[in-house]
This record gives sequence, C-alpha cells and structure tokens, in this order.
Amino acid sequence: MGLLLILLWIALITYRFLKEYAVTEDNPSQKKFSYKSVGQDSKDYVISLNELRLMSAVMNANGTPSRSQLDIVKSYIRNNYTERSQLGILQAFKNMLNEKQNIQEVCKYLDAHCMYDKKKGILTQLFRVAVADGTYDYREQELLRMIAYFLKQTRTFITLNNKYTATQHQQRQSSSNWQNSSYQNTGSGSYGNSNGSSSGQSYQQIVLNRQKEAYKVLGLTSDATEDQIKKSYKKLVMQYHPDRQYGKTQNEVEEARSKFEKVQEAYNIIKEARGMK
Repeated sequence: MGLLLILLWIALITYRFLKEYAVTEDNPSQKKFSYKSVGQDSKDYVISLNELRLMSAVMNANGTPSRSQLDIVKSYIRNNYTERSQLGILQAFKNMLNEKQNIQEVCKYLDAHCMYDKKKGILTQLFRVAVADGTYDYREQELLRMIAYFLKQTRTFITLNNKYTATQHQQRQSSSNWQNSSYQNTGSGSYGNSNGSSSGQSYQQIVLNRQKEAYKVLGLTSDATEDQIKKSYKKLVMQYHPDRQYGKTQNEVEEARSKFEKVQEAYNIIKEARGMK
C-alpha cells in the first residue's frame, strides 16, 4: 500500500510538471516548453533554458540586441534541441528578450546543478554572444563579471576578458593608425590650412576636450598617475554601482546609474589615450 502511494505521488508530480512546461504543436509560441519536446531529461532542459536566459540578458546589456548575436543563439539552439522543438524554443528565447532576468537566481540554479567544466562552457558561450556584434561594451563586461562571480568562475572571466579586451584594443589601434595616416597624408590640404580653423585641428580639439572632461568626471587632472586614476575609478564605481542603490528613490537610482555609466566611459577614454591595461 505504501509503495502504491509513492508511485501515485511520483505520477502526480510528473503530470504537473509536464502540464506546466509542455509544448503543443497547436501553440508553439507558448513561453514554457517541456523537456520531452527537447529530447532531454528535465534537469538538462532546465539548465539549457537558464543558459538561454543569461544569453538574453547579455544581448540586452547594451540596450541593442544585434542580428549577429541572435545568430549565435540560433546556432546554440540547433546544436542542443531536436529539430521538432527548435522553432518553439527560439520563440521562447525571443520572449526572454522582452523580460528582465533575475541573474542571481538563474546563476544560483546553474551553480548548484552544473559541474565546473559545464559552468566554464556557459561563460565561454556568453562571451561569444557578447562579442558577436564586433564590440565588447563595458556594460556587457560588468554583467559577465557578475555572472562569473555567481558561477564561481572568476578565473575564467579574467582569462576571457583579457582575451577580448586585447582583441578590441588591437582593432582600435589599427583604426587609430589609419586615421593618423590619413591625417598626415593630407599635408596642407583640408586638414592643414594655416588659419588654424582646419577640420583636422577641430578633430584634435574634440579629442582633447573629451579627455579633459574624462579627467574631470573622475575628479582628476591630466597629470594624475595611473594609480590615482585606477583608485579614483574604483571608488566612484563602487559609489554609483546599481547594486548599491537599494532603498533610494527612483530619481536617485537613475542619477546614480547615469553617473556610473559616465565614470565607465571616462575611464575607458583615459585608459585608451594612455595605453593603460
């Protein structure tokens, strides 16, 4: 009798799970999908869905999901889901893009149910999504840093972050060299007339003004040392970080977010101008 009751209880739990997450052919756009439609067990399916949630958050990090990023996600879906279920899973992911994800909760689940190598693979995949559009935005960087922290993958983050930061720096350096070459090759043409109002000089002035403003945002002057720059940057980032604004009004939160973004931008301008690592 006791065994029968246990079997009935298991059957009831299974039925409730399938009812909540099942995909039907009549309604492929339903937001929740059954592991049965994926051809995987329930644990693998939930892990995979949480990976997709993190991908959607990364795509939204800079406010503009790109087609190239979506292509990376589509490739992931093709490699991890049965052909029959791919359309429904893709629709579910598009729904995720319109939702705000609870990063900490998602990572908490993944950390509890995934081995080290699996979590490392998840973070690597998220980096691929982040850089798929050809940029590595500071907002993407901070989100990936937070995800890595929750997944206990800080060392992996440092390795991947250094790799993609170096790649982007090389791309910027190549662009800068091209601009300098174009400027020098114009001689006394449109970038070099003698009245001091040339477009080349105006461009240089814009660059200098941006750098001057960047130092001002960090509360420094242009003769500040690298240690002073890094110290000021870390202090301001901690002060205005979104996670430190709990209990404040909406206006105060928005103001802190704006200052946080300005500090990030200012630091990147100074770091690039000085060639800091």
